[in-house]
Amino acid sequence: SEYHTGYRAFSTAFLQRVPFEINTNDFHFDTEILYQAFHVGARIEEFPIPTHYGDEISRVSGLRYAKDIVATTLQFRLHQVGMLCDLKYKRLTALPADESQYMAYTSRQLALREVELLKPQTLLHIGCGPGFVARACRNLGVEVTGIDLVPPLPQCVDHFRRSDLEVDPTPQDVFSFDMVLLLDVIERLAEPESFLLELRNRSQVDDQRLRSPTFIIATPNIAFLGVRLNLLFGRFTYAERGILDITHKRLFTRKSLLAMLGQCGYEVQRVHASAVPFQAVMRGWIGGTLGSLSAMAARFMPTLFAFQFVVVCRPRAGVMQIIQRSERRRLLTPMLKAVVTRRTGEQQAVAETTV
Repeated sequence: SEYHTGYRAFSTAFLQRVPFEINTNDFHFDTEILYQAFHVGARIEEFPIPTHYGDEISRVSGLRYAKDIVATTLQFRLHQVGMLCDLKYKRLTALPADESQYMAYTSRQLALREVELLKPQTLLHIGCGPGFVARACRNLGVEVTGIDLVPPLPQCVDHFRRSDLEVDPTPQDVFSFDMVLLLDVIERLAEPESFLLELRNRSQVDDQRLRSPTFIIATPNIAFLGVRLNLLFGRFTYAERGILDITHKRLFTRKSLLAMLGQCGYEVQRVHASAVPFQAVMRGWIGGTLGSLSAMAARFMPTLFAFQFVVVCRPRAGVMQIIQRSERRRLLTPMLKAVVTRRTGEQQAVAETTV
């Protein structure tokens, strides 16, 4: 009930949990450490004490203190909704569960629609995370194999392979699956081009027997209107989630994304534009209405209003498959010639007998 008292005590356990040493040295330090306490769910106890005010003079500038309190409150709220990444609160708590696959117009929902449309029997989810999307695919009757550094939640995938996508070779051959999901993955890689090429070129599956898998790739749109406006006013602020997630290493516009996929040997079939996930921060009809309007704007002008792009594409044959194809032709050509020669001789013999 009293945000501005000078009498506070903090447990050492709490002080070890929060980076209080980077808080301000000014009077609104008390407000910042209170917001850190709220952020980590610390227990706060309050009890009254007798006070006596003497003749001392306050050295606090009321207007400046009020401005600092408002700014601190706004920064904390923006960090909570994922629009800002403030070091005072960064990674202090687990991020909220990703429920975007249940929200209309999001990239996860668009990807799941493609799964429903194409009806794959086997699916490889690279970067499956907690496994929410993988579980939704399993509910559609798809056999799902997940790849990530940390195992997903129970009952989300049929098979799991642990791998550091930045370092380790992909532990599964993508051409042995009907569909591959790469949702919010390539922007977290230092060299997504090398990663996509490696997926093609390491495959040794006979491409004559199997059709190349369908890839669904989702990544943020760095040319989104909100980012452009921030740059216009000289702001480029990272956040804990969203387009400017602080873990993102590579970001794309629609044009640069399609150019990269083409250079890496992926034939683009269609591109979807996802809306801003307003429902993640605004519940009820307000979030739903804003999401609908955002989806309409994204369809009208995707390069400006799309929050993410969802690309459906197919990889061309890789190096190993091309080599195998050449070897197969080299071995089969003499055999085919022999068969043709034998059949031609048999036909001539039959013709002479008939005459």
